Amino acid sequence: MLHYWALWIWLNWGIFHDFHSSFAEMYYNRQEKAFQVELKLFSDDLENALTKFSGKKYLLGGLGKDRTYDEVLVKYLEQKFRLVHKKRKTLATIHYIGKEIGVETVTAYFEIPFNDKLSYYELQNTIMLELFDDQSNIVLIQKDGKRKSFELNKHKTSVLLDFW
Repeated sequence: MLHYWALWIWLNWGIFHDFHSSFAEMYYNRQEKAFQVELKLFSDDLENALTKFSGKKYLLGGLGKDRTYDEVLVKYLEQKFRLVHKKRKTLATIHYIGKEIGVETVTAYFEIPFNDKLSYYELQNTIMLELFDDQSNIVLIQKDGKRKSFELNKHKTSVLLDFW
């Protein structure tokens, strides 16, 4: 239910941009043995986050699909959007696919190879928490016919996936 609310906000209130939010959908593709992830972010917030992260002025530029490798964005995602094994403390790897730049938003596409039990993992999402106290990161996970959504923020930066 939470994901419908978040999507409604994205579609209807995005033009006002008086709040700070990201929306990620993680769909498990059994054939590929990977989570396919779509991460939607506000363009200006992403530029500010990547500028702060890299120490250099970062501009997205242009509209449309951009499938070139984006080193700064990938490093940021690897640090801020993580699937961590609870006992071994190992990270699942991100395979960057590309991004689509809209007028107000950017959608980043990547895969996380995965062939394990989710119950062994913790999902961490600290995207833009370094910039905004009111940042809300919504994540929808779909795997094996189950759907679950979460809201992560400065008070709750991760969630144990022990219910799977």
